[in-house]
Amino acid sequence: MNIRTQNYTNSFNEAFPLGNGRLGAMVYGDGVTCTFTLNENTLWSGMPHVSTQEDSLLLPHRFLKDGLYGYEGSINKNGKFYQDKLQELKKMIINKEYTKATHFAEEWLQGGFSQSYMPFGKLILSFDIQKTHITNYYKSLDLKHALYTEELYTQDNTIHVQSFMSYPQDALFIYIKSIKHIDLCITLKGGLIQSSFFDDTAKSLVAYGKCPSYASPYFPESSVIFEENKGIGFIGGLKVLECDGIVLGNYLKSSIKEACEIFLAFDIQSGFKAYNLKPQSDSLSLYPLLHSKLEKLDNEYSYYKEEHIDDYQCIANSSLKISTNESFEEDIDYEKTTCCATLCSLLFEYGLYLLIASSRGENQPCNLQGLWNDSTLPVWSCNYTTNINLEMNYWGACVFGIEECILPLFKCLEELSIAGKKTAKDYYNARGFVCHHNTDLWRHTQPTGNGVQHTLWAFGGAWLSLTLYQFLQYNPNEKLLKRLEPLLEESSLFYVDFLTQIDGIYHTIPSTSPENNFIDPKTKQRAAVAMSSSMDISLLNELFNATLDTLAYFNKTDSQHFKEIKEALKNLASIQKDNDGGIAEWYHKDLFTHDNNHRHISHLYGLYPYNLFFKNEELLQAATKSLLQRGELGTGWSLVWKIACHARLKNTQIVQKLLQKLYQKAAPTPNSFNHILDCEKIDFVNGGGLYPNFLLAHPPFQIDSSLGIAAALVEIFVQCHNDYIELLPCLPSTWSNGMLCNIKLKGGIRISIKWKESALAWLELCAFKDSNVKIKYQDCILQTELKANTPCTYTQSHFKGYL
Repeated sequence: MNIRTQNYTNSFNEAFPLGNGRLGAMVYGDGVTCTFTLNENTLWSGMPHVSTQEDSLLLPHRFLKDGLYGYEGSINKNGKFYQDKLQELKKMIINKEYTKATHFAEEWLQGGFSQSYMPFGKLILSFDIQKTHITNYYKSLDLKHALYTEELYTQDNTIHVQSFMSYPQDALFIYIKSIKHIDLCITLKGGLIQSSFFDDTAKSLVAYGKCPSYASPYFPESSVIFEENKGIGFIGGLKVLECDGIVLGNYLKSSIKEACEIFLAFDIQSGFKAYNLKPQSDSLSLYPLLHSKLEKLDNEYSYYKEEHIDDYQCIANSSLKISTNESFEEDIDYEKTTCCATLCSLLFEYGLYLLIASSRGENQPCNLQGLWNDSTLPVWSCNYTTNINLEMNYWGACVFGIEECILPLFKCLEELSIAGKKTAKDYYNARGFVCHHNTDLWRHTQPTGNGVQHTLWAFGGAWLSLTLYQFLQYNPNEKLLKRLEPLLEESSLFYVDFLTQIDGIYHTIPSTSPENNFIDPKTKQRAAVAMSSSMDISLLNELFNATLDTLAYFNKTDSQHFKEIKEALKNLASIQKDNDGGIAEWYHKDLFTHDNNHRHISHLYGLYPYNLFFKNEELLQAATKSLLQRGELGTGWSLVWKIACHARLKNTQIVQKLLQKLYQKAAPTPNSFNHILDCEKIDFVNGGGLYPNFLLAHPPFQIDSSLGIAAALVEIFVQCHNDYIELLPCLPSTWSNGMLCNIKLKGGIRISIKWKESALAWLELCAFKDSNVKIKYQDCILQTELKANTPCTYTQSHFKGYL
């Protein structure tokens, strides 16, 4: 599919994204200029904060009001102060003093913020053309080939600009072809660029700068700080690989005169070394690496383009086509396309494109905005938020089945497990590792500030571990399972020690239900900390079971850890129903949510992405009631989560209504977004929808909904959370024709399905090993045997007579 427009680009949310997992660019075009806002995924503020000194705790003993250098505080080598405060908090919660406990936690158990993802700056290509001379213009993003194209027409000339982000060459390539000679001015500026120069010998324009040593999203008076010999240095360069004109340059810009064909390459080198090593701050010392890499690019544009397309299409082989008739739209325009079926098809393939572009290989995982950010004060630091957003980024990875897209999250969690061991020991006197609701390039694992309904949630490590485990349920891989086994085990051990036993039942104390509050029955005030939220219990139920199954797979059932985890699971607190018959968000039934329409549906984790409630009809009915009570409002990612849940429950009409809300046109957001200055201008609750570049709004832009929607849509067409595969369980009647191709299901089964006139037309299944499977279509269940790597096809006639 192609996203196509004739409009000029004036803001970030109108630009088109390019990426290869490490380098990212948002491409703007206004006819006379083509602008790339540039990112490299290790450009972050801050410094390592995993100390190697045993007498240094990583956070101060209380919340710093300005948030500065929260991780450099020192108490004592055991963190006894924090542990003592934690014990006081537990007593308040057990005594049901929830308001007091919440205020106490805000005062004593919060810390400094995680760091911020930073932009490189802008690459601006300016043509010597008057905008009034332009007779026609269009730009498009080709999702099938991962190419961005602009066409510019004047009365006597046509200019073609094409660009892509190559994974094999790890560079941005730009190709310009004109019928007649043109002049072009090239500049690198903005962002954190400090200076630039032109290397005449290498025909390269080079710019360099440094990331701040601290950046806070909340404090205007001290939001960004630079310090000598601290912060990540970086350098970027644009090299002219081919040109049939004249190339000139100085320290500010380079110019190309009288050219018809220009081929450019761009790269960024970062001073980041590792999450626990001091980065290289001297930017200029990185130039030899940049120069060496650009010098190796000596092939023609056609070679790199073909290589790029082959590489991309090798892994981007899933698709969804839906239509209300027998034709499918391929060119999509924001101003003209309103059909929900068409938008679903587009956003499914867009989600695939964005995942490959933002998370691939041995790079960093995709953050709150994936790979793309143009602000030094981005919304919520553009970091990793682990109480839904980071996990939702990878829901699609399961069904797409692309191993190299999940590898960045594997690497990240392995590093978090190391950093989180110190936090577990210092803060909780516990084994294993812990991660709270925010982390960053430096693998921050401690509580942050700004409200305990966010910060005191200590289950980031659990959910991330389970995200990887879920991927392997869909895409079995013994090598990766072996990497995951110690992460599951270490995460489980933390919670074994974290649990508090009351009358023989193991509870999580303190406990929150991200990011909601409840009404304290005693004080009638808003509170956030209690015990054994349904989210906690659901996560631990799944985590302990996953860990036990994995240990058993590797013949470790005789280990002491296996016995401890099994004992904890056996005595774990149960999920409760509230007085209205729904799932109680907190363990005690007299704690009622402060906001019935809250964007988080954390207590329904057992409905999706987990399937805990489907194993218990009573809980399933309660979960259904709670989901309906939560209503149909929400931010972009919240709507996606609700769509997935309602699809599993086969609530077709509600799914359609939520999709329509998701696809409404989003209100514009400030450009570039500044978290400190612009937050008051945003309706964070009801302002979601589609931006002109078809990215989904939180608002403002977050990548989670754009990545998560693909997995939610799959639930409409095929489900596998029970012990059978169910076909077309939630198909809207108006989506009469369509096909879903190359999707992974649990057990490593790949499926393609086609329907016509709202009925099954054709089905293909292929398993990676010999498998006996049940397939349900309408009221019929077919049991069949699949041979390893042998596609089997079925039609509607195969299901006749099977019940």
